[in-house]
Amino acid sequence: MRTALLKRTDTGDQGTFGKLPLDSGFSCVSLELPWRNNAKGRSCVPPGTYIFKWRTDSPAHGECYEMEPDAEAPGRTNVQIHAANLAGDEDKGYVAQLLGCIAPGRAVVVFKAGTRPAGAKDQRGVTASKLALGELEADLKTEPFQLTILWGAPSSLS
Repeated sequence: MRTALLKRTDTGDQGTFGKLPLDSGFSCVSLELPWRNNAKGRSCVPPGTYIFKWRTDSPAHGECYEMEPDAEAPGRTNVQIHAANLAGDEDKGYVAQLLGCIAPGRAVVVFKAGTRPAGAKDQRGVTASKLALGELEADLKTEPFQLTILWGAPSSLS
């Protein structure tokens, strides 16, 4: 089975950021919601090892990878990998385009307030998410894979 590692390097009200290398050598940055104690629709999932399988019928995203239900993330379903640029805490006035899923990207940048896709505040997010997602899916060739998620030391995300 293919393997990947999502190493989270930073989390806060604007989202959780990390690096996502695959066993093939492909690598991108990652974006998730802030850590909010595994609250469904508000938090990234707990660190752990999860199996992702190709799904062809997601109502929201069509074909995408989706996490198999797991005891380490109780109550979490439909955790998918799909394109998004922002994943902030909406209760703090940030924009969120994720509900607990993972978005790949090419780089982490600050989107200026009042410009797309940011809202009323400057917000960190990822660029070229659709491109990175296409590259990730092409590399994995719809094969299931094991994703290990862990917290790592802060580092440059660009």
